Amino acid sequence: MVANISLAPRICSDHAPLQLELRLREGKGNMQWRLPPKWITHKFIQEAYKTQIKEFWEINAGTATQQVVWDTSKAYTRGAYISLIKEARRLQDADLESLRKAQGEAEEAYTNDPTDPLGEALETAQRDVNLAYVHKYTQWELKKAATWYEKGDKCGKLLAILAREPTHITSIPRLISSRGQEVLRQDQITAEFAHYYSTLYDSKINYPPETLTQYLSETPIPTLSQVEAEVLNREINLEEVTKAIDSFPNGKSPGPDGLPIEWYKTNKDIVAPQLCNLYNMITQGAHLPESMRMATITLILKQGKPPERCESYRPISLLNSDVKILAKVLANRLKTVIELLIHPDQTGFMPSKATDINIRRLFTNIWAKHDVTGERVVVALDTEKAFDTVEWSYLWALLTRYGLGSQFISWVKALYESPSARIMVNSELSQAFPLKRGTRQGCPLSPFLFALAIEPLAIKIRNNAGIQGLKLQRVEEKISLYADDMLIYLANPKQPLTELLTEVIRFGGLSGLRVNWAKSLVFPIDNEAARDPTHGPQLQWVTSFTYLGIVIHKDPKKFTERNLTPPLKSLRTKLQHWASLPLSLPGRINILKMIWLPKFLYLFHNAPILPAKKWFREIDVCVREFIWAGERPRIKMPMLEAPVKKGGLALPNFLLYFYASQLVYANWWFNPDPNNQATVLEAAVVSSFEALANQIYRGIPSIHPLTPPMKTLIQVFSRTVKATHQKANSWSKWTPLWGNNTLTQFKTFPDANLWAAAGVKRLHDVVEAGGIKRYAQLKEEFNLQNHMLFRYLQLKHAFQIQFPREPPIITESTLERYLHRPNLLKPLSWFYAILLQGSFDSVNHIRLKWAQDFPQLDNEVWKDILEQITETNIATRDRYIQVKFLNRVYLTPHRLARIYQGYPDVCVKCNVDQGNYIHVFWDCPKIQQYWTTILTFMGSSLGLPNIRTPEFCLLGHTEGLTLPSGDRICLQQLLHYAKKAILLTWKNMEPPTLGFWIKLVDDTLPRQKLTYLARGCPAKFDKIWSCWLTVPRTNNVTH
Repeated sequence: MVANISLAPRICSDHAPLQLELRLREGKGNMQWRLPPKWITHKFIQEAYKTQIKEFWEINAGTATQQVVWDTSKAYTRGAYISLIKEARRLQDADLESLRKAQGEAEEAYTNDPTDPLGEALETAQRDVNLAYVHKYTQWELKKAATWYEKGDKCGKLLAILAREPTHITSIPRLISSRGQEVLRQDQITAEFAHYYSTLYDSKINYPPETLTQYLSETPIPTLSQVEAEVLNREINLEEVTKAIDSFPNGKSPGPDGLPIEWYKTNKDIVAPQLCNLYNMITQGAHLPESMRMATITLILKQGKPPERCESYRPISLLNSDVKILAKVLANRLKTVIELLIHPDQTGFMPSKATDINIRRLFTNIWAKHDVTGERVVVALDTEKAFDTVEWSYLWALLTRYGLGSQFISWVKALYESPSARIMVNSELSQAFPLKRGTRQGCPLSPFLFALAIEPLAIKIRNNAGIQGLKLQRVEEKISLYADDMLIYLANPKQPLTELLTEVIRFGGLSGLRVNWAKSLVFPIDNEAARDPTHGPQLQWVTSFTYLGIVIHKDPKKFTERNLTPPLKSLRTKLQHWASLPLSLPGRINILKMIWLPKFLYLFHNAPILPAKKWFREIDVCVREFIWAGERPRIKMPMLEAPVKKGGLALPNFLLYFYASQLVYANWWFNPDPNNQATVLEAAVVSSFEALANQIYRGIPSIHPLTPPMKTLIQVFSRTVKATHQKANSWSKWTPLWGNNTLTQFKTFPDANLWAAAGVKRLHDVVEAGGIKRYAQLKEEFNLQNHMLFRYLQLKHAFQIQFPREPPIITESTLERYLHRPNLLKPLSWFYAILLQGSFDSVNHIRLKWAQDFPQLDNEVWKDILEQITETNIATRDRYIQVKFLNRVYLTPHRLARIYQGYPDVCVKCNVDQGNYIHVFWDCPKIQQYWTTILTFMGSSLGLPNIRTPEFCLLGHTEGLTLPSGDRICLQQLLHYAKKAILLTWKNMEPPTLGFWIKLVDDTLPRQKLTYLARGCPAKFDKIWSCWLTVPRTNNVTH
């Protein structure tokens, strides 16, 4: 129903917006109050609020319990902000009214006497009104305007909304109740969800406590030492609370109290000490305040699930920030000892662990030659509502058994003491209901608690002698977990499977975790494995299944067909849908990077084989057609693929990303982690960690066959790392000397084990500049015995045959240095960046083009220009203009004359000289006069440098200039808009005027101010543009 229609004032545009207000449902509903983050950084409000909240704590501290005073302070905060926001809006309205009055007077004066000075005064008044309207925007308008300007083409929520399918479900209009009836009314839908989750979170315990005590006592659960437990149980200090506050990202939905994390960050000097006192009182028997025990549950539809079923949604608990801060402090402490309690078989939410370990273990177990083969199977168990069904009595007993300490456990119990929640459906809240079990999804501590809760089952399976795993040398594979996703490896499916199901059923009866037998399955590795109908629940037997997003099959050649071909087909369909989106070239690239690149990277990283070149050609063709929207490419692919700081647009190179994602495993091999079960298993395939690190240089052996993933890594390594050694006789310093397919003379060298025992293992151990090291030198370095002299002569003879013409040159490429670096953060990004360096010939070609006009542009100067010219622009489309300018893609008359016969190649403006690239932007006499006017204004009116060189004006080269950061950014942006003005008058006979340039800058200021306001740093806008906003305009501005 239409509630109101009104015509709003003109803001940031020449058009007045038409506002249409719709009333979608009757009644106001029970919406939650929220503090918009923009008011937290509002100067007037923040100064007044700081004074008020300090007075509140000075007056009320100690007048009641800390819990009561804390909850009262939040209620006081809400009232203070409501009052201050109302006052701020009143002041803004008064200022705005004054500015609009001045605008009206200026407009009337210009109408009566349309002279340039009065036109300038009108534009200045209009600009001031536009800037004033920035603070008048509502939160929704703020996000809309700022996001479109800054992020319209960037990776982010806006681009995701544009790319979303029209059928994407954002509301729940109907539901099928537990009685099978259709529910359509909003209140009934909300009540149905509340009933479903109140039942789900209700405890189902029906056993005596002694049963649980006996189960835990007979399970060899690891226990922390007293020293280790002290880390968890010391008093919470102010540094921990502050660190926890700072660790949360901005922009997240607040809990029921409506206070976002930005409020805590802004006021942490006042808030953090009070929270610290509040948290420490819990160990003295105090309870959490009532507000900290409340939560709002939002629902996210699971992929592929029917939207009319309650069980199809994933519940996410929106907790108040104060309780999340406590949970974060506890999680940070628990993180320091969690690996002492949880076996490396568990990778879910563990530090420095991810799904790739589990998937690589699975592939290795499928294709490795275990000690016993013939009936091997993999059992995949699906846990139903795992996080939501953990019984608290079981959890408290287990935490005590782990030896976490009484104080730490009291903090954890406080988080779960009489909590309640309300379901939010279609922006409507249900009645509150109590929670009696489960770990809340959305709590920072929940992942660790769940890992601790499920670990006893893994311990039972590992220690059950009746469950026979897969043995490979000294390694026995039994269980692999990623949170609640469990894989169990069995040597045969008979008695071990029965033992397994018995353990699982017994554990579920005590912990609350239930296995969904209908979705659990058995995957036979060997064809001889046969199902046994005599064991408990019947599991389905499959030849293929999906595990952690990867379709698993025994035939590695089917990986492309099952995992890579379907998303490629889906990509083609999506690109057809996205073809009509109003996106620039950077927007099209970013939509690929944001939505599709992560999907393909996950598949690339977990691929057991190297896809055919045809697959990469197909995806390259799809991408090229999409980003250019059917037009002829005007920028070379290597330039598009170059990083933004190199003047490119960071278009993904999918082949290089595949190589980089696979090379992550090489970093694993060179820096083996005994807690990485995938690397441990692969080391068992080749006998040791050392052999694993050497294997990548030795190549694929003819005996002791490697698994397909290991072969793929060696292939990728050969194509990338070895190719970086440019010289023909260049060898890596890490090349193993013995058993190496590439060193044929040393592959079967006699007594190689004696040399290896002495420490001579790599080629660089025996090589120096000019040839093989002398025996005396080797004897001193490796403490050789005298009997090794004869063997040295054999070594020297083999060396001369292996390198008959010239000795090897020992090197180490940049990529190898990073591959061998331990604890490398973001290795895939590093490897991709290094591999991409080989594509920079085209980037250097651009520099050489500019160097023909400006000979002093060496590599260092060019590097500085690329970094400065792109980093100061906020809007992606402005950055794209800079990239196109650097690549000289704009069609000048000279270039058009070479394309079209008979087209005049003279400059449009002067109609005398050849219209080449430098001429139309700089050398043209009319353009020279334009730049003189611009630079004079910048120097005399703004106090900015007046350097009349093309390197400065066109490329922004400011070497030697020492400017404050705000002035430097302002200078770069003004130069950019000066070039943009030339582009906007590209075909005009007259150059742009000073007034045209000023208006172009003025028009962008409201959107820039909105952007900085949305980022939470409005003072930065004033720092950058203060010289522009305060300068009195001269009367000689022509329009």
